[in-house]
Amino acid sequence: MTVLTLVALILAVAAARELIAARGERTRRVLGRRLRALGDGDRFGPAAWLEAADRRLRDAGLRGRFAAGELVAAKLGAAVVSAPLAKTAAAAAPGRLGWIVVAAVPAAAFLLPDLVVAAAARRRRARIAAGLPDSLDLMATGAAGGRGVVTLLEEAMRSSAGPLREELAAAGEPIEPSSLERQPVSRPRLEQLRAFAHAERIDGFGNISLDLCQDDLDGHPLAGATRVSVGSRKRRRTATRANAFEDVADGGFLFYEDSSGRMAIAVNRGDASEVLDLRVGDVVELEPAP
Repeated sequence: MTVLTLVALILAVAAARELIAARGERTRRVLGRRLRALGDGDRFGPAAWLEAADRRLRDAGLRGRFAAGELVAAKLGAAVVSAPLAKTAAAAAPGRLGWIVVAAVPAAAFLLPDLVVAAAARRRRARIAAGLPDSLDLMATGAAGGRGVVTLLEEAMRSSAGPLREELAAAGEPIEPSSLERQPVSRPRLEQLRAFAHAERIDGFGNISLDLCQDDLDGHPLAGATRVSVGSRKRRRTATRANAFEDVADGGFLFYEDSSGRMAIAVNRGDASEVLDLRVGDVVELEPAP
């Protein structure tokens, strides 16, 4: 095996390793977005490439050092520069491995800048997670003392450092309460065996909070149901009534009461909003499942 073939294999293995590192919940979300994008031609245009690149740079904390266009150019440049290497390595590869090398090396080179940025984003998230407990303790102490949300965020930002400080600083400017508009409050509709609720809030993990409370279910068959059939306009799944995510297997649906007192739908290590194709305001049908 020549040195060029060895380099080609190292590139392919490095790409595979980084992709496998993004397994689980994040991989399912990425695949879901890619599949939905197949029906939207705009997702493949230059603007979409730049938007995705800018988002990745922001997650990695590199937006101020590199522009989105530079990341896209690095991807394309790496693929072009690697093409001669791929042809040379393919000629030295045994048997029918040549055509695999020709395809794999430019593909790995194209992905390599993204994978480097993704690794930086994982390190940044780890640093944020490491500093978060101290900031939460400080905010809890301040909240107990009667401080407002803006003050709590400012104090937490001043006491933190690195990427956590950056995230807290980007929490946004204070909003004048008088400028807010009150939206109509939605209400669930309960029938003899079914309930129709609305997706009131969807968090960053895809967990769906409904405009339905435990008190609304008093006396209804859903109150004692251990399994609940959950349906959207397009899809239906069966959820387990649970108190915690670990009560269901990975990928399993759960129907539970969240920290705000709302009934909610989630997927353990998954994104319920993507699986059910739900958005805020959509109707969710609930009924006891056998």
